[in-house]
Order: sequence, then C-alpha cells, then structure tokens
Amino acid sequence: MPAVIASLTPKEGMLQELVETYTRFLPAIHAEEGCEFFTLHTSKSELFIVESWASGEHLRAHTSTQTFKTNNELIAPLLAEPPKINIVRAVPGGDPDKGILRAVGT
Repeated sequence: MPAVIASLTPKEGMLQELVETYTRFLPAIHAEEGCEFFTLHTSKSELFIVESWASGEHLRAHTSTQTFKTNNELIAPLLAEPPKINIVRAVPGGDPDKGILRAVGT
C-alpha cells in the first residue's frame, strides 16, 4: 500500500484556484482502480495531498491517466515551484488504530 504525501506551493493568491482545480478531478481519481484514499488539506499557503494506493502498480497506473496529465497541465501555471512528492511507508507505533493512516473500512 504505497502512500504519497505531496506539498504544492501556489503562486501568491492562487491557493483557492489550485484547490478548486484539484477538487474538480477528485471524483475521477476516487473512481480509479486501487485508489484507497486521495485527500486534500491546506495550510495558509500550501496544498497538501495525502493519498494511498492498493499497490505500486495502481499508483503507476494513476500517474498514466489522462486525468493526472490534464490536472498537471492545469495546475502548472498556478505553482510557485515544482510539487514536492514523497512516497512514504508507515512507521507503526503506539495504538495500532491511531498510529498509521488507513483506508476507511480497513
């Protein structure tokens, strides 16, 4: 179950437009095979994406979709710098129900 944490820094005044652009694509992303979750989070100046895929193959398939390509084309002019993409593994600890991110229902 590969997880991805991405941070995107928009140009000044572009955070809301960046969020709206991603929000339009959420239904298609959520419908992709292997998508366990794909969530958006914001701070005052950044958009964070936290996502999980059933396998590395599903993650690779996601990055090959037309949805992914179109979204990247639309967000490129909104960004102040390239996205920071981190593929991460959980480090379990403490309460097993609270120590790692899980897809709903698992």
